[in-house]
Amino acid sequence: MEKVKILLLCMLCTIFTVGLTSCGGDDDNDTYIPEGSQGGDDDKDEDGKNDGDKDNDDKDDGDKFIPEKTVHLDMAGTLPDKITESEMYTTKSLKISGVLNGTDILFIRKMLGVDQHSNPTGGILEELDISDAKIVPGGDEYYKNYKTSYDAIGSYMFHQIKNLKMIKLPSTIKGIRPYAFEGCTGLTSIILPKGLERIGPEGEACIGYRAFGGCTGLTSVTLPEGLEYVGGFEGCTGLTSVTLPESLGSIGYAAFSGTRLTSVTLPESLKIIEYAAFYGVGLTSVTLPESLKKIGKKAFCDCTELTSVTLPEELENISIDVGVFYRCNNLKSVYIKAKKAPHISIPYLFYFTNDNIPKLYVPRGSLNDYKNSNWHIYFKEIYEYDF
Repeated sequence: MEKVKILLLCMLCTIFTVGLTSCGGDDDNDTYIPEGSQGGDDDKDEDGKNDGDKDNDDKDDGDKFIPEKTVHLDMAGTLPDKITESEMYTTKSLKISGVLNGTDILFIRKMLGVDQHSNPTGGILEELDISDAKIVPGGDEYYKNYKTSYDAIGSYMFHQIKNLKMIKLPSTIKGIRPYAFEGCTGLTSIILPKGLERIGPEGEACIGYRAFGGCTGLTSVTLPEGLEYVGGFEGCTGLTSVTLPESLGSIGYAAFSGTRLTSVTLPESLKIIEYAAFYGVGLTSVTLPESLKKIGKKAFCDCTELTSVTLPEELENISIDVGVFYRCNNLKSVYIKAKKAPHISIPYLFYFTNDNIPKLYVPRGSLNDYKNSNWHIYFKEIYEYDF
């Protein structure tokens, strides 16, 4: 009888355990459902609203930007109808989607603190997100006699706006035209779209001359792939870092003159460095790529921190203007990859004094060729080097 009771008790325990397992207990074979896969409570934000794509939002390209005011424009020129007069002068952060023309840009300028003649308006807007907007022609003149055109940040569009600290540009823009952000001294953050494709002033996708001239608050800039021409950062005295894309073909007139760059990697796509492109910059070394076809006058003039220069193998085939490395008085080493001494005018590249003659390093096996050329006249010490 006792054995029968024990047997019945074991059977009841087994049934109870199976029941627990079938109801989602701690069995090792349970199906794992990752957080957020069904849009449950884990996807809700603090106000309880569902945010099922939170992980993707976190991977977005911008900083977390939560605007005070969000506006969508189905029709260009209607921004003044969407924002009250009180909001116009009290809003510090704004996101706009939809379609923008000159009327809307002028209204934004007024919110940013200046009108079309750069007169103060009292607006206090500092942060602007127009990444989901499209710029089209039409409407009022946003600055003096300038009007909007398709998919371009036009000349003087945000010129001399001191309040502007952050801006996200439309993903559809093809170019940034000259003086677009010149004098925006408060600008510390700008998110450039991945493809600037507009045909620029030289038949290339571009950032135009002084587009960001004098934006002293910018410290770091990454230029997007697809960009072929860059100018525009002259006088950005806070700029210490720039990343150039592999698509870049030209660095324009005074493009980075007066910045605080200490290093730069010139891409192998680069064909032209224009007049004074790096004039007075604090670079410590420069390697000119093999792709170069032209170096403009005084391109690296007055780079007094420069100690090392590497010249490409096809140097003889490059059009070189006067004084490329003029007054680079701390230059210690010049490396040249050409296996035969190029027939060029050395003073067009360098200017040396008796107190400052750098050493020249040439490919192994070419020492005698250089010593029998005009290179030996200017460089007193020439050494072979394994490139």
